[in-house]
Amino acid sequence: MEKMNQALEKMKMIVGMERFYGFAICFVAGLTCTLLSMLVFFNPIKFGMTFTMGNLLALGSTAFLIGPKRQVTMMLDPVRIYATALYLASMIIALFCALYSKELASLKNPRPPTPPHPQPTAQPKPKGEKKQEVQQ
Repeated sequence: MEKMNQALEKMKMIVGMERFYGFAICFVAGLTCTLLSMLVFFNPIKFGMTFTMGNLLALGSTAFLIGPKRQVTMMLDPVRIYATALYLASMIIALFCALYSKELASLKNPRPPTPPHPQPTAQPKPKGEKKQEVQQ
């Protein structure tokens, strides 16, 4: 428990330029993920994952500037609570639709099960019969 308290104290000691570097790195990574998601727009799984990751990184980048505790309290402010709920719900719905899009499509157009293909077997020829030669 003491190690955790020491780690929290070290996090509180992040100073100006370190906070700015953390913000810049997270923001650029989030912006990159969001822009890359547009390249894979027609692949729902990749789009949902990269777009959501980009949004979370961009949202987390501001935690470096104002601190995570203050950011959460500001997001839960009565004026912003509806926007926060809508934003988080849209990310969850986007992930759900991306990850379960194939299952949803199969429910809409179910395919009948295909019967197994029989394996061809060689028929043994009875002994005593000879091949008939075709004469031309």
